[in-house]
Amino acid sequence: MLSRTTQRVQDQDPSLAFLNRLIDRITDDEHYTQLLAECISRGAGDRFFALIDDPDDRQDLDDDWLDDCAGGRGSVPLALALLAGAFGSGHALPSMDPAALGGAGPFVAWQRAQSKGLQPGWQDHALPLIRTFEGLSLEAYLDPVGIATIGYGTIRYADGQPVQLGDRISREQAERLLADAVADRYAPALLAAIPPARSYGAEQQAALISFTYNVGVGALQRSSLRRRLLAGEDPQQVIAAELPRWSRGDGRELPGLVRRRAAEVDLFLRGRYG
Repeated sequence: MLSRTTQRVQDQDPSLAFLNRLIDRITDDEHYTQLLAECISRGAGDRFFALIDDPDDRQDLDDDWLDDCAGGRGSVPLALALLAGAFGSGHALPSMDPAALGGAGPFVAWQRAQSKGLQPGWQDHALPLIRTFEGLSLEAYLDPVGIATIGYGTIRYADGQPVQLGDRISREQAERLLADAVADRYAPALLAAIPPARSYGAEQQAALISFTYNVGVGALQRSSLRRRLLAGEDPQQVIAAELPRWSRGDGRELPGLVRRRAAEVDLFLRGRYG
């Protein structure tokens, strides 16, 4: 078998099992390890992550598919792009305990290090804002677009498993899921996608972290908001124009999202909301 780190593949989320097999393949070669770090730092491969996360039942995430994808030992760059997409998007993995990730641990640690650009006090603004608009449910429910959700908008647990209807958690678990997801996934992903955000104030970073938590890392990376900020446009003008556009769900405008976007804009522009 290819994997040394996935001793319990049958119990793992398929995406995680696949990624660990890929990690085994790459970490055998220092050159590919360096290439992977470069791919992550450039945000490369995000468009490929859907192949791992949602193969539409057309592919089994097994060693045969890995062989086909990687093209054998001499053609790992495509696999690097796939893996970089997973880590670059922050999808599920960064909120996990690195000890549970086998060979993926060092790369999760690398991504967590990207959070060093956050300003002191950012959590004091981001977490209350997210709590206000996500609300708290200790029992799983379907959100407005039909995704099973629990706690403060959690759709995946720390081990990568999706929330399922019938799940229940405690308030303490909900708080930990939120805090860990924001600190370990969404905040680093924001700074990786928009490096100029490192120079923003704590309130501005918090507003964009709340936005990213709501719309998802992939949406942030593909957004015109990101393109305009990276192009050097005035951040206040970009935020005021772009955030309100993200107020629709399932093809219709949602009043809760209209209020949330307004609060995020206020926090970014004026340092407060409400």
